[in-house]
Amino acid sequence: MELPIRRWMTVHDAACYLGVSNSKIYKMIAQHSIPYRKVGASIRLGSYELDEWMRKEMVKPIKRELQLVTDKVLDNV
Repeated sequence: MELPIRRWMTVHDAACYLGVSNSKIYKMIAQHSIPYRKVGASIRLGSYELDEWMRKEMVKPIKRELQLVTDKVLDNV
């Protein structure tokens, strides 16, 4: 199996890649909740690592029955 080509990105590039703001990326870096590297004073994020991180952070869908109950409760509010 061939691994995808790793592309090192700046904070701005990573924010665009993930569809979030630069400040959100900096916040996740400060919380150590996203994979990154320090290169001197610069921060770099790898596309391969971000893809793996996204797969691990994926939220599983809610079961249909629970969704129906939630919808019914919200309709009564």
